[in-house]
Amino acid sequence: RFELTAAYTWIDKDADYGSAEVDASYYALNFARHRVTLAVAWSPTETVEFRMDNEYRRQQSNPLRSSRDSAFLASLSAAWYPRWSTRMDFRLVADNLTDSDFQEFPGTPPMGRQVSLALGLAW
Repeated sequence: RFELTAAYTWIDKDADYGSAEVDASYYALNFARHRVTLAVAWSPTETVEFRMDNEYRRQQSNPLRSSRDSAFLASLSAAWYPRWSTRMDFRLVADNLTDSDFQEFPGTPPMGRQVSLALGLAW
């Protein structure tokens, strides 16, 4: 099984807060003006899935952000769904493959490249 998902979002937001002197904000002015996502998933068997998730975003300019206002982010994952349990899965995930320094929340240092192993349980 092969699955492809793509999306584009555009936000045209007016940052006019009346008489308030607002030129930077941790939340109100922190949004992606343009965001493109592309996800590819391949399941060679019923119990194994490989995924790649990609995102390009161009944020609204924010003086609190010390990184660039645009970023390309990518992650890879492999999942195994054991036949003996419909409520459990194991995942190996590599996040931030490009080692981007993009600050999703302005002024907050980003997570570097990271690899993790996860066990998922559903109840």
